[in-house]
Amino acid sequence: MDSKKLALLCRELADNKKAEDIVVLDVRKISSVADYYVIASGSSEPHLRAIVSSRNSYGWNPEFPRT
Repeated sequence: MDSKKLALLCRELADNKKAEDIVVLDVRKISSVADYYVIASGSSEPHLRAIVSSRNSYGWNPEFPRT
């Protein structure tokens, strides 16, 4: 899975948990650390936990992608 597909998947997972104001930023031209940032907001701390938990339950790996 390439970084764009991963970013779009993260957006979809956040949307499935009713995250608000979801934005996918393409930072490939200005960052050597990341290709995309996915930013979303939630209405409460439990809501934010649910958004993060959906990503974690999908098998998110903090070391992705390793090439």
